[in-house]
Amino acid sequence: MRLITFCRTDNPAAHIGVRQCHRIVDLGPGRMKDLLAAGPAGLERAGQARGPVLDERAIRYLPPIPDADKFLCVGKNYRQHLAELRANELLTLPVILEHFSRYIPFEPGDLFSTGAPGGVAVGKPNAAELFLKPGDVVECSIDGVATLRTYIV
Repeated sequence: MRLITFCRTDNPAAHIGVRQCHRIVDLGPGRMKDLLAAGPAGLERAGQARGPVLDERAIRYLPPIPDADKFLCVGKNYRQHLAELRANELLTLPVILEHFSRYIPFEPGDLFSTGAPGGVAVGKPNAAELFLKPGDVVECSIDGVATLRTYIV
């Protein structure tokens, strides 16, 4: 299930929805934080929702959680980076969350970003070709929970 926050092109009010291919099931006005705070039952209701269906061209994507209380970024290296460091353990999101939850209380709606995947442009001889450009899409996901998709304009 791909949860989004959006507004209709003819109305600036924020809505939450479920993206299905190029269609959006409108869950109505609201905040993603409230949906996430409802826990598994809220996510199940969202997955079963049969609200109005909108074409993706009729909406404008908004930040998923514009009022996050915390935004935690962790410099996580992926396998090829770890090989450069001669390490053999890949930190998973559960391990990272378990570590930081000892020091920081987490709430529904807190955002996590875990670093750069392979192909990072900085320092590469063909960096200009690798930098993000209009039309590119960046996705961050937690399997089985949600995907944060950012369209580069």
